[in-house]
Amino acid sequence: MSFPKSQVVDLLIERGQQDKARQAEHELPDSIDPEKYVLELGHLGLNIEDLNAAFGAAETS
Repeated sequence: MSFPKSQVVDLLIERGQQDKARQAEHELPDSIDPEKYVLELGHLGLNIEDLNAAFGAAETS
């Protein structure tokens, strides 16, 4: 499952992490597969479980 970059950016902003939101805006592709971008998401303080919880997706395997 992939997530739009805009959702990830919005999630970071909601968490009060504007600097990380700007970083995500510049460094991540428009569509993010969390399994492929696990390191990049980790640098932003996010993981697959965070995204699934925030966006109501089923867990990926």
